[in-house]
Amino acid sequence: MTITELITALEKATGPSRELDCFIALAAGRARGVALRDMQTGPTDSQKSWMASSVVQKGAWFHPERYTASIDAALTLVPEGWEWELAWNNNMAYATFGIAPIEGESPSLAIALCIAALKARED
Repeated sequence: MTITELITALEKATGPSRELDCFIALAAGRARGVALRDMQTGPTDSQKSWMASSVVQKGAWFHPERYTASIDAALTLVPEGWEWELAWNNNMAYATFGIAPIEGESPSLAIALCIAALKARED
């Protein structure tokens, strides 16, 4: 999924999504995972617990941050040194970055931040 496709998917999202979290982690270069081929003997109990909240993508288990559910996680996507602002108006969240505004709009503050952060990466 390209960043443009991911932004479009996030703009359509109405709530948190572990699948979108995985794509965000991949787009931001923050995917942490265990390749399925590395688990030939099967997962351990601790790995099973970890996998329960993970997403399978491209032949590996990824356990991304909860970018679409957590403002704190979404803020880690803001480019370093950039100013940001969040606003809530008429049941819609807005995130704005930088001097030349890059905006994200969503029913969720965290998702609005993700959208704006990905737009900043796209530019």
